[in-house]
Amino acid sequence: MTPFDLAWTYLLKQVPPLRDYAGEDLAAIRWIPANRQSSYAMPRPVVDTGGGSTGWWEDNVVKPLGNRVLPGYRDERIQGPITGTWVSPADATALSNPDLTSKYDLPQTLLGITESPHFFRYSNQTGYPEGFQYGGYDPEHFVRIPLPDMFGRRVRTPQQMAEFARDALSNRDSESEAKLDWMSDMGLGDELRAERWKEDRGKSMTLDDLVREGLVGVLPPLPSADLTMPPSLQPRQVA
Repeated sequence: MTPFDLAWTYLLKQVPPLRDYAGEDLAAIRWIPANRQSSYAMPRPVVDTGGGSTGWWEDNVVKPLGNRVLPGYRDERIQGPITGTWVSPADATALSNPDLTSKYDLPQTLLGITESPHFFRYSNQTGYPEGFQYGGYDPEHFVRIPLPDMFGRRVRTPQQMAEFARDALSNRDSESEAKLDWMSDMGLGDELRAERWKEDRGKSMTLDDLVREGLVGVLPPLPSADLTMPPSLQPRQVA
């Protein structure tokens, strides 16, 4: 399925408005630009569109450093580009080291996700786990996490949230404790939620797993190069 087909499929689903966090058990988080909130559940193709793009990262950082390349990426057996959603664990440590391709200092929306991703590994960028859900998540798995407004400071960007989370984890004073309490109330405490990914999935899925589950399409094998001319086309033998 092409990215165009996926976009139309997404639109036809009539995705409901993003609902606010209400105590759900979160497995993952994701930042999206504030102006893209209406397309919160739309999966994205993993393609190389230049420096910093997801495909560029696989080609120029992940593969050269010997890390696990996203299964199916640039695999000639797979139909079309791999499409899905990148996520981080739903915990304070991941928030303190945001992993995203958009700018850290621009207003963004923080999404909570209630399902563990199909594939996960440690990020070359942050050293923390990152995950990928093939085909994206159903809208029912998303919630919007309202950003904190405490001690006269309102958080609006991933960079500000990272500073907030690092201060919460420092446990320096009563303000830090209050911030950690807020994060725990939002399902984003200091427990390492990437462990839940292993519990839910058992292991990170391989390409064979993904093909077996129908999460990626495989091109049919090419016909064998049989050059034998069929009898109907063979020249008649002259007696």
